[in-house]
Amino acid sequence: MPTLRWFDILYVMNHGILVLSLFMLATVFCSVYAVVLIYLRSKIFRVPVYKPMLINICLAWLPVIVTILFLVLALALSIYWLLLFVLAIGLCVWLVVFPNAHYLVTELNLSHRTENDPVPLYYDIVQTLVLTLSGVMIGQLSLVFVHAQLIVLLTPGYSDSGVLIVPDISWAIMALCIVLGSFAIYIGRNIRLNSWDVLRPISLVRRIFTQLKSRSEQKLAIGYVCVYGIFMMLFHAFLFGGFMYLLLDIR
Repeated sequence: MPTLRWFDILYVMNHGILVLSLFMLATVFCSVYAVVLIYLRSKIFRVPVYKPMLINICLAWLPVIVTILFLVLALALSIYWLLLFVLAIGLCVWLVVFPNAHYLVTELNLSHRTENDPVPLYYDIVQTLVLTLSGVMIGQLSLVFVHAQLIVLLTPGYSDSGVLIVPDISWAIMALCIVLGSFAIYIGRNIRLNSWDVLRPISLVRRIFTQLKSRSEQKLAIGYVCVYGIFMMLFHAFLFGGFMYLLLDIR
């Protein structure tokens, strides 16, 4: 079985770059369109700009930015164990900010609308759907980057036909990240905690355990993890398992 060359991570990200670039371009366009709709909502209907949406869409891009930054930093290193260390730190940082992307799905409750809101319902529905779609696409884009890195780091090498082997453990790690991300969406929406609250771990854990004392909250948390987790995993399996495998056909 051919051995893995470590610079193949570049080929994984560049092979079939057109497909990946188009997806990233569509993601950027969707985010820009969401921002435009938010500002037009204010201008056309003479209501205040709903700033939380703008803040959330900026936070949503953090997983992609973090992934790319740590990847570039790791590729600049020539010492193998140091490369692994940097990517491991990057994975931890990414995991903290990853929920910010899919958190935008929770905006579908249209909580920004007020009684007798002058903005037509159809406008807010389209605006929120675009915002939500943007968050899902950003989150999935970061999942693709992370999954590709995990495959290169964990693969035993190539098959006899020259195709990079995708280890099952990479899917297991991604599933675990998605479960944790789903739970983070729950604590973000219901306990109002943010990514930077990890800097105060004792307070973070105390507030989570306090919230989860009631049976109703436990059921709600399980519901979040199951519904959001399955949604994200199905989307990732379709995206990565469908055309992203083409990027791993390195010969």
